[in-house]
Amino acid sequence: LRVLCVVRIALAAPRPYFWIRTRRLFVQARNQPTPQLVTQRLLDIYAHPFGLERGLLLFYYGWLALATFLVCIMRCETPHSFALRLWRHCLLNYALVVLHRVLCVILFWCLMRSDIRRGIPSEVLEKYSKRLTF
Repeated sequence: LRVLCVVRIALAAPRPYFWIRTRRLFVQARNQPTPQLVTQRLLDIYAHPFGLERGLLLFYYGWLALATFLVCIMRCETPHSFALRLWRHCLLNYALVVLHRVLCVILFWCLMRSDIRRGIPSEVLEKYSKRLTF
């Protein structure tokens, strides 16, 4: 079980790198000159995730399932304190996965109904606009 935990920690190390790259893609999408291009860039971000990031996410879900299964077996055999702590950790991870999905839906709904300032940033508008004098 300890080796399984160390592997999980080691494979979680690259995640902040992918968060930063994804944020850059969102900023690039926001700076597109038309709403249609913004929409297309946003769809591309989710349609083509980074391969390694996708693999790490699938590994995490597989790790969570395997760790839960092993801890269930160990809890049935012996009441080991590490197994109990790992069991609580797995339950917390399941709860956080569900909570994350619910919060994303709520945030999306709130943003759709909000009256936040929308539109093209002024620097992008200046970059892609031409002034003609008649």
